[in-house]
Amino acid sequence: LNYNAYATYAKEINEHSLTVIVGSEASRSKAYSRLSTAQNLTGTFKELGNPGQMLSMWGGISGENFLLSYFTRANYKFNNKYLLGISVRRDGTSTFAENNRWGTFMAFSGGWVLSDEKFMSGLGKHTTLKLRGSYGETGNSSIPSGLDSRLYEGSYMIYGGQSIGGNNGTLPINIPVGDLQWETTKSTDLGIDFGFFDNRINGSLAYYNKNVTNMLLQGPIPVSAGIGGNPYNENNNVIWGNLGNMTNSGIEIEIHSTNVNTNDFKWTTDFNLAFNKNSIDKLTSDADKSGKGLIQGQYISRKGERRNQWYLASSAGVDPQTGAPMIYALDKDLYTKTGETQNLKKNNGADSLIYATKANIAGNIFVQDGKSPDPTYYGGLTNTFTYKGFDFSFLISFSGGNYIYDYDEQVSTWVGSGGNFRSGLIGNVWTKPGDVAKYPQPRFGNTYIINGNSVADFGPDWVYYNQSLYKGDYIRLKNIQLGYNVSSAFSSKIKLQGIRLYVSGTNLWTDTKYPGFDPEGAGYVYTATIPQTKSVMFGVVVKF
Repeated sequence: LNYNAYATYAKEINEHSLTVIVGSEASRSKAYSRLSTAQNLTGTFKELGNPGQMLSMWGGISGENFLLSYFTRANYKFNNKYLLGISVRRDGTSTFAENNRWGTFMAFSGGWVLSDEKFMSGLGKHTTLKLRGSYGETGNSSIPSGLDSRLYEGSYMIYGGQSIGGNNGTLPINIPVGDLQWETTKSTDLGIDFGFFDNRINGSLAYYNKNVTNMLLQGPIPVSAGIGGNPYNENNNVIWGNLGNMTNSGIEIEIHSTNVNTNDFKWTTDFNLAFNKNSIDKLTSDADKSGKGLIQGQYISRKGERRNQWYLASSAGVDPQTGAPMIYALDKDLYTKTGETQNLKKNNGADSLIYATKANIAGNIFVQDGKSPDPTYYGGLTNTFTYKGFDFSFLISFSGGNYIYDYDEQVSTWVGSGGNFRSGLIGNVWTKPGDVAKYPQPRFGNTYIINGNSVADFGPDWVYYNQSLYKGDYIRLKNIQLGYNVSSAFSSKIKLQGIRLYVSGTNLWTDTKYPGFDPEGAGYVYTATIPQTKSVMFGVVVKF
């Protein structure tokens, strides 16, 4: 349930223009769920109408959240040349405890049409230059509600199995957090808008800096804290907190040009390019002091480095003698002292290699330095051509600077992963001693024969290491379209306002070194992602 009410006041006096907006908005959300479990269902479709035996029923409200906001904004303009703006928001949310419920966020902006000044007259009347800048604050409260309440779980057989007469128990599944605060982003933007040759070439160049403070993140808590619940839930043993600060900065470029413009033919180009750099400025005092950072699954964030770098065991290939997968051993003494992840060296200076069992992988994980799922640049290029009734356009998009984990490769190269094998295994797996192979020997149950002994528990599909980590750079022909607008004279003869014929294609060509299905949108993955579809479409648009 949402409402938004506001009033606007606008006034112009000679060269002065003022607009003021004052308002309020609020939202309320909740979910009501019911669950019934039964046996001996009746009917053709086995509906849960009148079951033979009702086992359990549950119902309740969850995720209840309230947000109330007051805001005002004022924009002032003088002589259409000097621009000023200010806004203030006061937001309150039930997500946080009462003492931290409200946050105030302000923003300021200014603009100066430099080309209208007399001292810039040398540029000519067909040139436009505008300087602009802004500073603004925004708040984030996008975390689960009710974190300041103690929660319990009682649906799991915690205290012993049925064979020894154990009963279901109740245990706490969280630690209440009552001091959470708004996450705040303080953004600074400086730019210049330009137009040359009567705006046949126009665009903008801008620099931005976003400083995020009091980041709302999940931090680990030890198993010894006694916090449990669903044993299959990876969010167990974590606690929400304001766990650090981060900076995002970059440059954005936009250019539009009219290259040719005659009576019959027109050609325009649009180009945009953005660079982004992020860096962790601060985490918790313990994480910063130890150098171990904040670990969340397969990602790690550390002070002074990119956020969410990949945190994986490092593959050392396949043992030529046994066909078993190998990983590099971690120098654990160095890691304990400094948080740095480096290869353990043997006495002769060579890297120490160990077998990739699940236990070894869990205890020998490395920071994949500088490798993050976040792109560092992205953009696009569009060209549009029109000639009489014909039009033709194409869009090329690109992105890069990130690394993608090819989960599909992981699950399709292990026995027992529940899916099909990939054809790339043919000729690339270990078959006999001495083979130098890309993939280990497929073994049922992931059990290998080492020194005459059967060694089990090698990593199946839910164990991650960097063998499947690839650069995510790509350039793609995102869209291409050819159309024809039938002449209005012909359309009117058949009593129509217009007819357009077209053919378009989407994702027809992609250049990338990423071997997976699709590099676009495949940054943060734990399952194989569905690739972007390649399609060709023919159409007719008729206007009556």
